[in-house]
Amino acid sequence: MEVLYTHKPKIEGDTVYFSWSFSRDPRIFKKNEFYIKYDGLDIHHIDSSFFYEIFIGLMIPVLKEIDKEYLILLPEEIDNDIVNFWLSYNEADNIKVFPTNHFPMKVNDIKCEKKLGILFGGGKDSLFSYYLSKEIFDPSELLVISYIFPLDHSRLKDLDIRRENFALKKIREAGVSVQKIYTNFRSVFAKYSYFNSIHTSFYYLTSYPLYVKYGLRYLTYSYELTHYWNYNQHQQKYFHFKKSRPEFDLFVSNYMQQRLGSAFQVYNSNYLISENQAFQLLKERYSAVNEIMMCEAVIDTKHKWCKKCYKCGEFALYSLSYKHESPDFDLDEFLQTSDFIQKLLSKAAAGAEYRNSDGNVMWFEGLVSPMHFMSFCHIVNSIDVQYWSEKLSAKSIEILKQLKEWFGNKEYRQLEKYSLPALKQLKLPFEKQIKEILNEHVSYSNDRVIEVFYGNQKTKIDFDLQYPIKLENRNSIDQKEVVQNIIDSTVHNFNIMYKHQIKALNSYTNEEVPYKAWEDYRGYNAYIDKSAPNKGDYLTITYIFEHLDINKFYHIDLQILSEYKSVSYRNRFKYSVLLDSNVLLEEDISDWNHDNCIHIYFNPQSSKHELTIRLDVLRDCEPWNWGKAAQLLIKRLEINSMPKIGENHVSCSSPYSKIYRLGG
Repeated sequence: MEVLYTHKPKIEGDTVYFSWSFSRDPRIFKKNEFYIKYDGLDIHHIDSSFFYEIFIGLMIPVLKEIDKEYLILLPEEIDNDIVNFWLSYNEADNIKVFPTNHFPMKVNDIKCEKKLGILFGGGKDSLFSYYLSKEIFDPSELLVISYIFPLDHSRLKDLDIRRENFALKKIREAGVSVQKIYTNFRSVFAKYSYFNSIHTSFYYLTSYPLYVKYGLRYLTYSYELTHYWNYNQHQQKYFHFKKSRPEFDLFVSNYMQQRLGSAFQVYNSNYLISENQAFQLLKERYSAVNEIMMCEAVIDTKHKWCKKCYKCGEFALYSLSYKHESPDFDLDEFLQTSDFIQKLLSKAAAGAEYRNSDGNVMWFEGLVSPMHFMSFCHIVNSIDVQYWSEKLSAKSIEILKQLKEWFGNKEYRQLEKYSLPALKQLKLPFEKQIKEILNEHVSYSNDRVIEVFYGNQKTKIDFDLQYPIKLENRNSIDQKEVVQNIIDSTVHNFNIMYKHQIKALNSYTNEEVPYKAWEDYRGYNAYIDKSAPNKGDYLTITYIFEHLDINKFYHIDLQILSEYKSVSYRNRFKYSVLLDSNVLLEEDISDWNHDNCIHIYFNPQSSKHELTIRLDVLRDCEPWNWGKAAQLLIKRLEINSMPKIGENHVSCSSPYSKIYRLGG
């Protein structure tokens, strides 16, 4: 059984920092840490159990994807009912959590300041959800929740500016409160599919501080009905988008009511409609199409549309279908010059002979999401070319005609109706109000079975087929086994695999300097054991690599952490990394309190080389327990042969490290 060691979350103002380590790194994450910033919200007084719950709730679906048994080891006890819920929700059989106990769940005094939290990205679906909610609730009862978490975290500031200018500004002007949440969680994954395994529970979990601070009674998100087919093309049961089906949302809602000690419900406000209807109502009822911000592909903060991506393509086609002319989107230009249209035309022409049973060109990768293919064909079918012939150039009209010939051969009328059985599955107390609003614009369907396309698959939604999710006791633990697993995983492989030696001296006097060194679940720790270290004191940890092949290249993977950080107290200690006598990297220990992932690529000059991690005292220090403050932690060390890459070089993750050229 592998162990995930959870470090105690750190809270600074409105931000919580999570970090962890593994007994054996599964290489799921680029780095084992992330933050969540609840913009402007003081989270100091929120019970720590909520933060541990956020962490294990996020880790369980990720670890479930790995074919190994895992123990999540927490620094504090958590209620076993919390653990069993998230193990049951994710149907995880390969994970245990320790330590747990049985005690009343701690809940802060919750005063209802806002009733409904709306997860809002700015696209047509969440914008429709916002306007619909504003008719059901008073605007003062709404909280729009905006997650700013781009896959490329370096784009966070630009995305924040664009979202504010093109989506949130109008909401604030309407007197509705906005809560931003920033996080780098998406960007820490080595493989993005692991993040997708978390699904909507990412939002349920990370919104916990909002439930406590605002006293929310509802949380809503917006995925349209066609996502939720439960029979595949072979008539086999398959629950697509399973963990956001109504039965899962009700499962979460029942648990959250107990957890929070107050009424609470999670629901999908768009579960009963197609994406076509969201656009239609934004145009017909709310006159809000120009507020849609579907495109987040551009870095330019001044432009709303990149006019290259498929999101821009969808907006253009919806506008053509519903005869909408946007002042900031030139349809003529888009049809003739956009990358999306050009690629679509090229690929569709290449596959034009391959048609489905409805006469349309088969779905292909890069067209639209397979979940949106049916909507795409329906939109193309509904475009009135005659209407646009007076508004667009002849070239654009020819493109539209070609698109209709390829993709517009069938009208899917089921997308023009909202589903009454779907609405009833949500079990909302304001169901009647939703029906009255929708009935003014669209008709409803009472069909218990609906046929939908998923890419080239003909699938079905059967409202009588529900997933049998249930709460189970999945966290029964043999305490002796847990203790043995912890003991077994404490000794780190690099201290077994590679000979190593440690020494501490003063470079001026050559006298021995006291030090402490030990292993724990995080790695190998060492520090100079003096309250006021002297200039010239140093500590070295040297690893010996033997039996190297001079005809090969090698990669040393080293991870070091110095947890001390202070701008005011620099130039007291530095650490350095040496290969034999060559200094490869050095850094002031006070500059960076995150993992420094160091990669050394080299061609050995002999069969034996030494790697040294060195800690130097740069000046006589104050008697402030500086030695322990400058503690170094080696979290990972591994050397492997690799194909030749051209020349020796060194890289690292810390922006403060000074890197020296490695010869050879």
